[in-house]
Amino acid sequence: MKFWLKYKFNIIVYLSLVVVLLLTIIGNTYFTNALHLRPVVPCKDVTSVHIVDVGQGSCTLMHFASGEDMIIDSGTPNCSTKLMNYINNVFFLHGDKTFEYAILTHSDSDHSGNMSYILSHYKVGTFYRPNIISTLAGETAQIGDAYIDSENTIYADVITTLNNHTEINVVTNYQDVTITHNGATLLNMYSPTTDCYDNVNDYSPIMILGDNKLKVCITGDASSEVEIRATNDYTLPDVDVLVLGHHGSNSSTSSELLEALQPEQVAVSVGDNIYGHPSSETYQRLINYDQTYGKHTFDNILVTRTVGNIIYYGTPDGYSHMIVSKVDSYLHVDYYVLVIITIGVLLVVFVRPMGGKKSNKRVNTPKIKTKTK
Repeated sequence: MKFWLKYKFNIIVYLSLVVVLLLTIIGNTYFTNALHLRPVVPCKDVTSVHIVDVGQGSCTLMHFASGEDMIIDSGTPNCSTKLMNYINNVFFLHGDKTFEYAILTHSDSDHSGNMSYILSHYKVGTFYRPNIISTLAGETAQIGDAYIDSENTIYADVITTLNNHTEINVVTNYQDVTITHNGATLLNMYSPTTDCYDNVNDYSPIMILGDNKLKVCITGDASSEVEIRATNDYTLPDVDVLVLGHHGSNSSTSSELLEALQPEQVAVSVGDNIYGHPSSETYQRLINYDQTYGKHTFDNILVTRTVGNIIYYGTPDGYSHMIVSKVDSYLHVDYYVLVIITIGVLLVVFVRPMGGKKSNKRVNTPKIKTKTK
């Protein structure tokens, strides 16, 4: 009883603060955002497309509501730290770090730069590779059977790594590929339409991925000629979002493709560059498209160079988007961990004095007199 009377203030204050802290866990999303602990992203039951800011390159991550994960391209080697930080701390925050599907649109280093690392450090189920032969990796082909690349060392490293992982299912022919899961279509490819092109960019498939909540079209670096061929050969479905081809280059995102897809929004994966990406010609085509079809794609365009990482996700009413910029500035700590640490600190502050203080009173001991001769 004496103990309670003496320290009741400490006990009451401590227990009150603990209760308040535990109650804040109910609103942990707000505090996670406010304290910049980690990005708050759509839950795993929602379909989402992540257009990752990898500078002047391309990498798209896709999570399907049915549970499968996909990676399309992987940016340049110099963005590896940024990309892996995003994959591990944002995209795979609550996942098992497995890509059921990995797609390499073509061999250019701004798309293939980190694919070798992905193949070596994550579990990959099926890998879709372009029909581009790497002689540096020991591959051979007859002229006309495939494009032969004898100089790209980064792509050669991807193929060598892929050959060392025999557990991965490899698909080379993209023509008319459809990816399904439990009867539901996750992705359709509408190109390439031939085995061999004169330009590696044209091996990039015209892809439409998503579900009934969100449909996104990604075309890699495919040229307008490939886009137009796809619009002629197929009846393409309307999409919610179009990622501009070839980083917004004037050689892609044709008027014909815009007319066929009828996108509501557009995004650009681009960084600082000497090529003029995204080009004024492509922007003008978007403006013309908006005027013709009463859209607002140009007014709502999102550019990774400006905003950072872009996430589109399905909602009960359709779809929405959010921005996650500067992933490396987050602490990447769950809010409940911070609560536990705070409770521990408060325990020291309020409870430790209850153990009593050591007396500083000096104890005088009697001196023993000794006789000297």
